[in-house]
Amino acid sequence: EIAPSARSDAGIGLIRRLVKPGVPVYARSLSQEEIERRITRYYTPYHNALEALIDEAHYMFGQVWHINCHSMPDSTAKPRRPMGFSGRQRSSVDFVLGDRDGTSCDPAFTRALRDYIRKMGYSVAINDPFKGVELVQRYSEPARGKHSLQIEVNKSLYMDEQTGQKKAHVSRVQDDIRLISAFIINYAQAALKPMAAD
Repeated sequence: EIAPSARSDAGIGLIRRLVKPGVPVYARSLSQEEIERRITRYYTPYHNALEALIDEAHYMFGQVWHINCHSMPDSTAKPRRPMGFSGRQRSSVDFVLGDRDGTSCDPAFTRALRDYIRKMGYSVAINDPFKGVELVQRYSEPARGKHSLQIEVNKSLYMDEQTGQKKAHVSRVQDDIRLISAFIINYAQAALKPMAAD
């Protein structure tokens, strides 16, 4: 049975009704049969496959790092907490790392990645305004070596959000994301080496 949540009531649940506030994805509501078919054909097989991959990697190596990457509109990239004691609202950030307040992956990993991205010249926030979606919660258990981190990338870094056109420096952002991916791989490999000696 389908049980709508507060997110689905808002149009941003399992099957999105809204592209953004006030802009519907579909011209009509989906029937219960259409929703159930999508869950059966896409949602369940996706999660079964992802869970199998994570479990296999964890079995082979004793640890696993799952990265869930999204792009976020610049308008949502403003941290909710004010900056320091001044109480001023911070401007948009380039990256948001979400580890659900340190519960979905080792906070040391989150901090190391934040520091690396900052050294590249980007602004980074942790868990503000995004802590991590259900996916990172579902596939994490840091005490057992299952680390899951959400990375949100500000769309304004690489595209004009109004026109959808790529910015002139999009290739630099792509290269930097490759470097970030390499950092994550190197971090994970370094963490695995002590285990290999056991």
